[in-house]
Amino acid sequence: MKAASIQQNLPVNQTFQGSYKKTEHGNPYYHSNSGTVAGGIFAVPTALMWLSYLGYKKPSEADIKKTLQEFEKYDDNEKKLLNTLSVPTTENGIKDAIKHKERYKKYAIPFAIAAAGVTAGCGLLTDYLRNKKAKENADYVKQVGMKQALVTNSELAVAESGRPYTKINTGVKYGAPLGAACGIAHARMSFGKLNNIANTIACMFTFMLGGLLMGAIADSAANKSARKNA
Repeated sequence: MKAASIQQNLPVNQTFQGSYKKTEHGNPYYHSNSGTVAGGIFAVPTALMWLSYLGYKKPSEADIKKTLQEFEKYDDNEKKLLNTLSVPTTENGIKDAIKHKERYKKYAIPFAIAAAGVTAGCGLLTDYLRNKKAKENADYVKQVGMKQALVTNSELAVAESGRPYTKINTGVKYGAPLGAACGIAHARMSFGKLNNIANTIACMFTFMLGGLLMGAIADSAANKSARKNA
């Protein structure tokens, strides 16, 4: 009766809103989709970044010459600063940058699909790991009783309704390493044969922070929704 009541009262078709399902032993547990939603949201700008290169047009020799003439007005310190910001100030540097962008344009669609797929996949994996824990905890509560389960399992908390629910940080736990792995793949796609350790580390750190953020958002939404609907 409690499981039926939970399922009837659960809002549906809302962002980050999961649903109640049953374990193989027939015990209800909150099935989260927060990681999947977060992964899908982050996948959109990831794909658009690559697809934006489809509109790239190679500058003419005259445009390159004009750009170099503009850089001649800068002193050495200003040029060093621009180079630090990945803005090439020499003819060879500019031509190398053009080759990079032409490569991005060539592989824009497959790179966009791969990047979006991996990002969404990380969200799906996070949900899978969280829901696996939620199922185990639901069976554990049924097996030993709620009072004993709350004492012995730190992953369980009590909602305002008085029922237990799983409160864990799966997204934060796995978001950083998954983000770092994505960063390695991004560095390879971005720089190709010219990739180096410095580029890889920079991408790993950036994507690790992104994965951590995505995981934190998914955790917060899943825990809040599970508590509200317990």
